[in-house]
Amino acid sequence: MVHGNSPEEVEQDLEGLMVMRTLGRNMAWLLKSIDAGKAHGILAPAAEPKTRTNFIRKCEPVKKEDEEKNFAPYFISYNKVNKEYQEEE
Repeated sequence: MVHGNSPEEVEQDLEGLMVMRTLGRNMAWLLKSIDAGKAHGILAPAAEPKTRTNFIRKCEPVKKEDEEKNFAPYFISYNKVNKEYQEEE
């Protein structure tokens, strides 16, 4: 990817231009390698069957006692450190 607001600015992005040239050469090599492999009987790997995952889950409300049980140690620890800090001042 190159950066610039105008063609002249893009020409000054030497690193970006180098990256694009390298990408182009690598893509050309890969395409030639694939063609050479096909010519010599090397087949593409078999595709796996597609698996669908639904990331939308039903959210269960957190019970108050579970919330206190799970998070209380952190709050107690924080309050203890904070209290000691305030007493030092």
